[in-house]
Amino acid sequence: MGERYLRFWKSKLGEKLFRLAGFKLKRVAPALGASEHRATEVVIGLEADRLFEALPKETRESLGTLPETVQALEQDAQAMRQQVAEMDGILAEIGDDDPSRPSAARACVRASVEATREEAQGKLREAVAALETIRLGLLYMQAGTGTVESLTMELEAARGISDDMENLLAGHREVERILQERRKTGVFTLVTDPGWLKDAIVDSF
Repeated sequence: MGERYLRFWKSKLGEKLFRLAGFKLKRVAPALGASEHRATEVVIGLEADRLFEALPKETRESLGTLPETVQALEQDAQAMRQQVAEMDGILAEIGDDDPSRPSAARACVRASVEATREEAQGKLREAVAALETIRLGLLYMQAGTGTVESLTMELEAARGISDDMENLLAGHREVERILQERRKTGVFTLVTDPGWLKDAIVDSF
């Protein structure tokens, strides 16, 4: 959801419109380099901020938690995007089967990392979709076809999605271990025992 919308806002015309409308924004978008593009969640989040600030004061007060919810979803989406990138790196480093390393352990780790990566991608899509739903709700409010009640319900659903983001690594203990080790040392170890419960020999990557 929102990909057609994003193609416009990532264009030069879209960036000009952001700059023209941005004098009321509480959050200021960082300047973009020639080769840089804003992530989907950032583009939608900034537009949601702009639409919110354009609402009458009493309406903004009725939707007082909206900016915080938008920012939380944006941060969650960015965290999921980073997790996907990190797991892509881990999969690349694991590589194909090597006779000198235990293929069973490699297969187990690869399957777990791939499953976690797919889950992270799904949560990223959910966060972006929730942001887009809020943006559309704000557009409807401006057009006079939306209500505070309906947008409040959408905010409650969005907060539920945000809370669920924290549980990504639940049930993926070995992937969590690998991510933490890789962040601290720049490398990770592959446990040769697929059960990951016993003392085991490890190989470093």
